Amino acid sequence: MARWSLHPGGWVKQTVTEVEEEVTVFNPEAAVTDGNPFPEELQAEEAVEEIDYNSLLVAQLRELLEERGLLVSGVKAELVARLEADDAGPSEEAPGESEEAPSEEAASSDGEPEEGEVSEYGE
Repeated sequence: MARWSLHPGGWVKQTVTEVEEEVTVFNPEAAVTDGNPFPEELQAEEAVEEIDYNSLLVAQLRELLEERGLLVSGVKAELVARLEADDAGPSEEAPGESEEAPSEEAASSDGEPEEGEVSEYGE
């Protein structure tokens, strides 16, 4: 089959070869799933749980820690422990509720404002 097309130099005759298109027919039986709407995500999660951190290099462990926003310093055993603790889930203690000693300033304060300071009551 030939067709003519306009180009900047004038009309050009082009020969067109027809190609048969491959037709795909939908097969509903082949599309049956196990009922899981997110199978790829679950497979990825299962793969994460199966990681043997001891077999990884320290550089790889640090990459994983950095991706999770965790501290990346320490020896390999500490890095592995940190990743395993993160895999186990959040600790019982809330992030802002750690038992820390009060600062020196707060511990030495007797409640009276020092000279030049204003108390919380404005006195």
